[in-house]
Amino acid sequence: AYLIIQIYLMKLHYFDMPGRGEPIRLLLTHAKIPFEDYRITFAQWPSLKDSYESKQIPLLEMDGKKYSQSYAILELLGAKYGYLPVCPCEYYETFCIMNTIDDINSLFIDVYLPFSHYDAEAKKIMAEDMYKVKLPILYSYLEKKLAEKDCKDFVVGSKYSIADFYMLGMHARIKYFTKSTKIWDEMAGIPLLQAYMKKRLADFANYYKEPEERPKFYYFDGDGRGAKVRLLLSNAK
Repeated sequence: AYLIIQIYLMKLHYFDMPGRGEPIRLLLTHAKIPFEDYRITFAQWPSLKDSYESKQIPLLEMDGKKYSQSYAILELLGAKYGYLPVCPCEYYETFCIMNTIDDINSLFIDVYLPFSHYDAEAKKIMAEDMYKVKLPILYSYLEKKLAEKDCKDFVVGSKYSIADFYMLGMHARIKYFTKSTKIWDEMAGIPLLQAYMKKRLADFANYYKEPEERPKFYYFDGDGRGAKVRLLLSNAK
């Protein structure tokens, strides 16, 4: 038996969590584009931050160039691999949905991120308002968007678009923050969205396997003899 090692010419830099980098990971995974998924811990970030020109991530290395800003990267890859609608109306719907998802993500960031500038009491009040008022409004808006479509398997058009990866990224982020999918699963009044999400998550069953289900590889924290094996395993999704 032979172990074939492939060198990947694309490298995505982002934190070891769902977030702005997750839709990019999902797009590349669905497109079957081999890439190095370089994940940075929060502990590592302060020492690495100055090495990035914009002091921000995600950052994508591709074809000898570096690309920053998550929206711009996602749009670039969407155009490159066929996930960006060419119809002006569908293009509008794509970014309308993504902007709505950003509103949802912002709510969870303010309530759940430990470095959020709100204190515990303020977060408690915000959480109650989020669950009782703001989330139902935003989810109902997305439900209405899906109800208006003939094809309800995708949020825009009749095939995957960058908006679908953004939806999946939102679901992953909520699960990461709350440690559960209960909030989404038990939300009333969004049956179409829940059915949609169930179908799309099934497409990424291997990607979302828990870490303990994946092969374990042990090597020093750095490059060297183990670097290529680590790259191979990181893309076996």
